[in-house]
Amino acid sequence: MELPMTALTLGGNNGSVSLEIAEVFGFPDQTDYGGGYGAYGLLRILTETIRGEHSLSAKHWFTTGELNRFEKELARCYETLSGTATLENCENELELTLSVGKTGHVTIVGKYQEFSEFDNVLHFQIESDQTYIPEALSQLRHVREVFGDHAEEKSTMQTADQVVQALEAAGFKAAFLPISAMEQVKEHYDTLERRAPETGTAKAVAEHFRSNQPPKLEFEPQSILVIALPPGQAGKLVLARRGGRVEVPILPFHPNGEKPEERLKELLAGVQLGHTRGISQKLLVALSGLGQYGRNNICFVGDWGTHCGLDALYTDISYEGPVYPDVRMKACEGCSLCRVACPTGAIGERQVIDANRCLTMRNENPGRVPRWVPKSAHHVLIGCARCQECCPMNPKLDYDSHVLMLDKAETRRLLSPGKKCPKALEQKLRAFGLDDWHLRLIKRNARLVVEAKEA
Repeated sequence: MELPMTALTLGGNNGSVSLEIAEVFGFPDQTDYGGGYGAYGLLRILTETIRGEHSLSAKHWFTTGELNRFEKELARCYETLSGTATLENCENELELTLSVGKTGHVTIVGKYQEFSEFDNVLHFQIESDQTYIPEALSQLRHVREVFGDHAEEKSTMQTADQVVQALEAAGFKAAFLPISAMEQVKEHYDTLERRAPETGTAKAVAEHFRSNQPPKLEFEPQSILVIALPPGQAGKLVLARRGGRVEVPILPFHPNGEKPEERLKELLAGVQLGHTRGISQKLLVALSGLGQYGRNNICFVGDWGTHCGLDALYTDISYEGPVYPDVRMKACEGCSLCRVACPTGAIGERQVIDANRCLTMRNENPGRVPRWVPKSAHHVLIGCARCQECCPMNPKLDYDSHVLMLDKAETRRLLSPGKKCPKALEQKLRAFGLDDWHLRLIKRNARLVVEAKEA
């Protein structure tokens, strides 16, 4: 096997697309989750339009199985002089469709986007004919002869280990639960309702779980995929007040248009997924062993602590593995820092907290904050950080890493009555990285923090 190897060349009258294999991973022992073997190489796109010549040369990740599938579709198009052939990409960077007409005319349409969080998309269209296809089929045939035919292997045939490996390589943390873990989940909600009726929400939570069982899915779930999303960036607003500056801290969020949820969808394209409605994601994280409960009933995930996002999904991937007990961290034994720090008395001795008294439950939702909440409790824009900041198991947040200064006029507009910010101020807040969720609550919550700090 000699590398680099030309995997595909699609020529035409006004441009070309070529793909070169520079390195192949796992061959011949370990196939990739996208089908075939993972590969890395150089993608070149050249097009000519009335506006001039456009070219791209980029590093590209793909699999040999993707090339095998494209070869089969392309051969069928060439034999019948009709139909389309689509080159799929498990990383969702490249989209390419080749259409063949009865006269032998060929149109190649596609787009390339290396980073989904940016709008740097190259759209291209190349006009060609059937005489260019034999060379491409010869190259694809050579790839198949060297690395084997994996055309029927798609991402729905992933193993749990391959999915976890792909997610961790992309910056996530992940683990699987066997579908049999639903027995422990049911037992958890039965126990919750039986032991904690005085919280006022236990019965409603248990009934919500039962109303979503069995899950309404288009497939038979084989496992549960549990995912921790990378922590965002903490920050703060600095408001100009008559008595000086007032800081409003912001718990970790994803500025600059970063959306880990979208990247997650791209990585799991092809896997049958269903949301685990009615089930606590923290519970599934604990049962999977990916994290553990703290006394504050928040899940700690490795060195990320409590600052990461969580998700859990039913999948069609077969998995048989351990189910861990949903117990509290050993570090919490004999420690009561978070219970003492809680500004509303929501944390008790038991693992279940009083959700009705949790400040986060109150300021994450619009409307009036109950009078029994102490004015001094408000200290961050959304949520509550008291039980997390005092915990020695949690990494410290750097609120100074992302700062937005507002002048006196902007501060007055932010704190003025009303539900919406003026357009110019809203644009500034969005440019800082705040989203619709922040903007929906920012005026009320910022006022509460300022009142608490100026009291």
